[in-house]
Amino acid sequence: MMRLNQDWKYSKNKKVYVEKNILGNDYVNEILKKLDKPEVIEINHYKNIFNRKNQNITYQKNNQSIILAENKDKIIYKGSRVCNDFGYENFYYIVNVMNCPYNCEYCFLKGMYPSSHMLIFVNYEDIMKKLKSSLKVKSYLSISYECDLMAFEKIHGLNKKWINFAENNKHITIESRTKSVNFHLIEGCNPIKNFILSWSLSPQEVIDKYESKTPGLKARINCINSAVGKGWKVKIFVEPVLRIDNGVKIYKKFFLEIKEKINVENIDVNMDFFRINKDYLKSIKKVYKTSEIFSYPFVDNNGILEYRKAYKDSINREFIKLFR
Repeated sequence: MMRLNQDWKYSKNKKVYVEKNILGNDYVNEILKKLDKPEVIEINHYKNIFNRKNQNITYQKNNQSIILAENKDKIIYKGSRVCNDFGYENFYYIVNVMNCPYNCEYCFLKGMYPSSHMLIFVNYEDIMKKLKSSLKVKSYLSISYECDLMAFEKIHGLNKKWINFAENNKHITIESRTKSVNFHLIEGCNPIKNFILSWSLSPQEVIDKYESKTPGLKARINCINSAVGKGWKVKIFVEPVLRIDNGVKIYKKFFLEIKEKINVENIDVNMDFFRINKDYLKSIKKVYKTSEIFSYPFVDNNGILEYRKAYKDSINREFIKLFR
């Protein structure tokens, strides 16, 4: 098992599937050079690999391949109703990368996608052009909704490209959310007001049990302090708050740790409870049949499963005491 102060690393000799129409593309070549002796396999379309039936997502999580492709489908999506829009009427997300190198047990992507392989859309310039022509007014844009973009930054370098985009499009506020400690890969960039670095934090007890392959809490806190010290705009997300044994006690101690180790006076600290699309949970439970976090009763809120009010209220009280 990886040490908790380290981040995910891509191991050598992995398979990289590349759509034949982008073989020789400069950006594709840039990515391939960063990998250690990959086995490159030419494919006609990414869906031939990514959308195959009866894939073993658990096996794939421990043996992830990379798929390089072009996104010729929908590019800009309206933000989900289960997400915080931060008061923005125009709240969107884009998909540069599908899937995540981490292996959090509760992750909705496991119920959403048929594959655990990492899918990178290399035509980021097309996505940026579409955004420039479509988003003419003040907007909020998530670039890491269906992935952890920072965790894979060493391979694709997309955060740097989006920082440059944000600098030239001041009316678009861009958020890159992560559990990674890869801030050092972008700290040489100039911090700008409309590019937000957001970290998802959990108690170490939750990280140890449910957030496989992710860096530990101490390492994430050190990254946050480093980013703040460099002048970046930072947000903290305590999410997803899980229902666990001794949950109120564990999260209370955790909130105190955040308050003690991070100067949160000028940082937006948010909290969200675990909730998930009903159909996604059905798929995930086929893999995690004995999972404790899915064994608690949920309330069905129009197809979104949530915890009961009493548990949420007990955690909320502790959070409000310190952060509101």
